[in-house]
Amino acid sequence: MTDTAVETPAQGFYLFCLARSGLVPAVAGEGLDGRAPLLSQRFRDIAAVVTLVSVDDFCGAEAESRMQDLSWIGPRACRHEEVVEGVMGLSPVLPAPFGTLFSSAASLE
Repeated sequence: MTDTAVETPAQGFYLFCLARSGLVPAVAGEGLDGRAPLLSQRFRDIAAVVTLVSVDDFCGAEAESRMQDLSWIGPRACRHEEVVEGVMGLSPVLPAPFGTLFSSAASLE
């Protein structure tokens, strides 16, 4: 019997926006593409509203062509805007540009 390693795609933190931690309760709902939930990473007085995504979706040659495909990027860009607007109802925000990724919570901090 042989062991086969199954490669899992690298995940990164997709940043929607930064907000005041005390004004943003725990976030709920879908992230960017329905595969992962919204998360709130808190750092002192700041909350980063994020979701986990596959880094491969945003980096590399295939990602470059995906970024030109309106059927792929359109729903994700609209979801990005929906999340930012939802948080804006609770707190002032610093929105992140579409596609802002961090490799870890430490790099986000």
